Amino acid sequence: GETLTQVLRRSRLPVARALYMVRQVLKSLAEAHSKGIIHRDLKPDNIFVCEVYGEKDFIKVIDFGIAKFLESGGQELTQAGKMFGTPRYLSPEQAQGLPLTPASDLYALGVILFEMISGRPPFIAEDPIAVAIKHVQERPPRLAEVAAELALPEPVDEFVAHLLAKKPTHRYQSAEEVMEAVDDLLAVLGQSLSG
Repeated sequence: GETLTQVLRRSRLPVARALYMVRQVLKSLAEAHSKGIIHRDLKPDNIFVCEVYGEKDFIKVIDFGIAKFLESGGQELTQAGKMFGTPRYLSPEQAQGLPLTPASDLYALGVILFEMISGRPPFIAEDPIAVAIKHVQERPPRLAEVAAELALPEPVDEFVAHLLAKKPTHRYQSAEEVMEAVDDLLAVLGQSLSG
């Protein structure tokens, strides 16, 4: 197998393939979140794409090294003054050292999906701190703005925009909820989960 980073170096992905892969990432996140674990560093380097018994694009989410258990009562998970994670994929709340929820991982997945479909992340800057600031302060571009040539269906653009909402409460709240939305999108695209 190989990392999603290696896959994306070759080319961006067709929407249906990207959604199929994201759906599998969501299964891993749903399991982790159900146990009170937030990944905190979801990025293409931590998504392993392999072939298992002839099934292509079998996904494994790896490196829960900085994952933390959610504490009851929603207490802060980030040490004061420290930011963990990769700036390109940080949620706005993570970039600010605020409490994290499952919606934080879902934001990172939205950044990854944006990159899978468009061929570039939503925010680009030479300095990693500048990228983190953009996550906090700038409206993410729409897929239609950066990849107009793809003529993406509006529901796909809306879905990614919902994942990239600045406020965690404005995003999907669970991996299961996002899986349902992915299934709806795949139905709209006329695709089956088997390919």
